[in-house]
Formats: sequence, structure tokens, C-alpha cells
Amino acid sequence: MASHSTIPSDHDVVQAVAALRKDWPELGRAKLLTQLKQAHNWSLSEARLKKLVSAAAPQDTRTSTIPIPGTLRIPRDALAAQQRYRDKSMRCFKIYGRGEYDYGVTPNADRSILINVMHDRLVKAGRPETEVQKRRMFPTLRVIYEYYAAAAEIAGVSKDDVAQQLEAEYGLNPMPYLMQIPAPTPEQVAERKAKFKKQSLAMMRIMLVASEEARNHIPVDDNDDPIWDEERNGEFCLMVVKIDKGDGLTEHGLVNELN
Repeated sequence: MASHSTIPSDHDVVQAVAALRKDWPELGRAKLLTQLKQAHNWSLSEARLKKLVSAAAPQDTRTSTIPIPGTLRIPRDALAAQQRYRDKSMRCFKIYGRGEYDYGVTPNADRSILINVMHDRLVKAGRPETEVQKRRMFPTLRVIYEYYAAAAEIAGVSKDDVAQQLEAEYGLNPMPYLMQIPAPTPEQVAERKAKFKKQSLAMMRIMLVASEEARNHIPVDDNDDPIWDEERNGEFCLMVVKIDKGDGLTEHGLVNELN
């Protein structure tokens, strides 16, 4: 997670506006700008937003749609498709792209366990039907969304696309609920990183004591204490691979790799 604002692409802004306007069509530009900046931690001016919204506005709202590149193709039974991928692949989950490939994702081992636990909870709970059920589901879904979104940033997929995917899989689009939560401050981001580092180092020490094999995978300093590498061990360190849209499994190389 970055501790500073990011500059979104035109496509991401248009997509995010479309998602917001779908749920809150009456939202004015000032409130729209506030929601976008808080939800995505974006650096976005009102002038740029006005230009993009005006350019994307349909001439006839009864028949027109905002143009977007490519087509997001999500299986009709998205949850079953995700489960099949999880069962047959070595990866933790997949996200769908608009281009030539979809993407398989592997987090660090402890994060994979967390995602699996959250996935099982959502499957057990079933698709929400009421607003109360949706609000109860959101905290669990948010955990998975954070990893989908981190993978999406690496793969060049928009956060709104992975939000649509989550809605297809679990029955809830997290975006309207994320919009209600202020973006974390740099201090909160640093605190979260520090807490995760402390917990992870404690787990590494236990592993080093419990298994000689762990020493082949966990580097240590002169005092036999594990060495922390934020790029390798951080909470949102992910391996992302390109996967075939046809069979949904064949891999076509790395988008990135954990060092």
C-alpha cells in the first residue's frame, strides 16, 4: 500500500465515475471528486474530472454508454469458475483482464491462508439479499478486495473491474461501501506496515526454530535473526502471471515476480 496519492489514468477515472453514478446518479461533481479521492487515494483535480466526465457523457442517456477499451468477460457462474481455478492451479486466485490475458495471483503463504479463510466465510454465508447482509459481508469481502486490487495494479486492470468481478463471484460490489471509508493517512499506512512486519518476524523466528528447512528460505543476520525485506515480505507482495483466456489455466509468463 502506498503512503502517497497516486495519479489515476483517464480510463480508471471514467470507470470509477460510471460505477458511482450507477449507484448514486444524483451525485454532484464536488461530492463525486471527494468520493473518488478518498476511496482510491488519488491525486485528481476538479478541472481534470470535469474534462473527463464531460468527454465521457453520453448524448442520449437512454441508449448510450461510456466507452471503455476491451470487454470484461466474467463467467456466468463466476464463483464456480474461481473455485475451479483455485482447485486446479498452484495460484491463490485469478482476476480477469480486458486484454489478451487474465491473471493468476500468488501472495506470500500466510496471506494465501488469510484469503482462503475469507473466501470460505463468504461462500458459507452465501450471496447477500438485504442491505443488512451486505454490510455484514463487507468487512470480509474487503480483505479479498485489497489483494485483488493490489494484483490489479500490477496487471494493469482497473479497481472497478475487480470490484465487478467480486460482485459476480460473491454478490456484492465493494465500491459503494469503500467510498464511505476515508483513505488511510500516511501514519495509518505506516502503522499497518509496522504491525504486519512485527507479526511476520515473530512467525519467521518460530519457523527457524521449528525447521531446519526454513533456513533455506528465510535469510538471517549474524545473530540468526530473520532479515526483513519489504519488497519480498511485505503484506501486498504478489506474484502475478498471465493466464490463457481459453482454458483458463495455461500460463504465459510473469507480469512480475517476488524477488
